[in-house]
Amino acid sequence: MFSISKDVDEYDCSIKLRIRNDWIWKDFIFRKTDLACLEKKGLRLEEAMSPVLKKKGKRFALCFSFKTGSQLAETKKRILSCDIGINNAAVMSVMEEDGTVIARRFTSFPVEEDRFNSILHEIRKAHSSSFCRTHRLDRYAGNYNEALSIRTSAAIVKMAEEFHCDAIVMENLRKQKGKKYGSKAMRLALWRKMDIAERVERLAHAKGIRFSTVCACNTSRLAYDGSGPVVRNPDNHSLCTFSTGKKYNCDLSASYNIGARYFAREIWKSLPKKAASTLKAKVPELWYGAHCTLSTLIDLYAVKEGLPELSSDCLVEVHSLPPKEATGVTQLEGSSIYNCKV
Repeated sequence: MFSISKDVDEYDCSIKLRIRNDWIWKDFIFRKTDLACLEKKGLRLEEAMSPVLKKKGKRFALCFSFKTGSQLAETKKRILSCDIGINNAAVMSVMEEDGTVIARRFTSFPVEEDRFNSILHEIRKAHSSSFCRTHRLDRYAGNYNEALSIRTSAAIVKMAEEFHCDAIVMENLRKQKGKKYGSKAMRLALWRKMDIAERVERLAHAKGIRFSTVCACNTSRLAYDGSGPVVRNPDNHSLCTFSTGKKYNCDLSASYNIGARYFAREIWKSLPKKAASTLKAKVPELWYGAHCTLSTLIDLYAVKEGLPELSSDCLVEVHSLPPKEATGVTQLEGSSIYNCKV
């Protein structure tokens, strides 16, 4: 049970706890920094839902949920395609629907990553010398890893909001498989890829930006210019060499392919079957989503201009989604739920 009352500029909170086999009301006073954080986000404590009491270490925290509504973008003409990885936290490209790239950005956090790698080295060193347990180091590593995912997701949404993007597109890494080996095996095992995607989705919906994912196969393996597979640099895996001899950043090429796959999928899926078959016959890469690159999207638009019967049909449509329900709270499309620890 929970009750709240306001006294001038301070809020008094009372929750009922079971202490020594009895339910007792306990009073608390909110910190001014927590109230300032809520005010900065435009949230009022009177509109909060029932809180959840969580324990972290030796401290307890009240987590409040706020229901807010936001209208998602009606168009999909400008997107932010993002490739997340280990070498760079995120490589982002702002792309138009015809494949024009208008902005690029490399995001990394060297201080946090260097400290995180140092902690992982200490853990490996402790495990190699003896069978001792490293609870303290594991806790430090988890905190730094979580901080990296929070800062990465915030940087992605910030750039999308800066360039007024309609959607954020990322790779679908949920079913990623493969044996992890080498010097970065532990770093790959602790990579919070799905946590970053979920945080980006929540932040994007709160800002009215759509979120979508595409197939992750061959995004980094294929060159964006359609020249075929690339050869990674053995000393620096962020660099690669195309079959034409051109040297390029592999993560940046992958971000181009991610955005191109999104636009290609939205175009041919919105067409009737006959028109889609005609388009796929002219651009065979559309039959296999894992083979689409930026050159495929450019060829698609060239074919569309040459076929008058497709020029009026190749429009990106927006399909409305049914209402969602989350933890007993009806959440409409575009709405978001903030979890604020007080």
